[in-house]
Amino acid sequence: MLPLLLLSALSGYLIGSLSFTRVVTKTLSPDLDLSSIVVTDPATGEEYQRPPNATTASMALGWRAGCIIGALDMAKVFLPVLGWRLLFPGQNYHLVAAIFSVAGNNWPIYYRFKGGSGLSATYGSLLVIDPLGIMATVAAGFIVGMILLRSMMLTFTLPMLLLIPWFWFRTGDIAYILFAVVLNILYFINFAVDAKEYLRKGKGKIISERAIMEQMPKGRAMLKILDKLGLKKK
Repeated sequence: MLPLLLLSALSGYLIGSLSFTRVVTKTLSPDLDLSSIVVTDPATGEEYQRPPNATTASMALGWRAGCIIGALDMAKVFLPVLGWRLLFPGQNYHLVAAIFSVAGNNWPIYYRFKGGSGLSATYGSLLVIDPLGIMATVAAGFIVGMILLRSMMLTFTLPMLLLIPWFWFRTGDIAYILFAVVLNILYFINFAVDAKEYLRKGKGKIISERAIMEQMPKGRAMLKILDKLGLKKK
């Protein structure tokens, strides 16, 4: 049992550490430095440095490149998790592989532990473990975060938090509940680092969410939806 647990963890981490953001970016634009991508608030002039993920690449290369990277990041987690689930049905090795795949995506050993946010990797694992959970939590997060509260930050974070009660009610299995808890820990560790730059606590200024949304393809799409619904994002 222990050797298989270690093998599932190691295989998940090493595969998850593959950075398709860097591979695709290097292929399409060899001279592009992702670390130079920043979001600037036109009202304050404050700059927010983007992490090296699919959203960052899409800001420079377009939404198609972002979609390709997101799909590849999902696939790199989907395949090992599916493999472990098929090989050992009724066991939890696929949950271990999923957690370490997301950890590898966030802190890849091949790139000095500087990776993405883990959202695409998380959804790649959920496509195997509980695809209905993706639809339910994302829909709930969008309704509450974007439509009711009109907060991009909540729209992205609520689906992760909702995974915990989702697995609690859907399975009642402590392994799946712990899986959701660990996914949240991994996500919010990265989120805290990202938020520190976003909030600029030391300078006493906050970059507006609208400024960030307007500079990202996904954000502009959300703004269009809000406009069509007659909701204004300040």
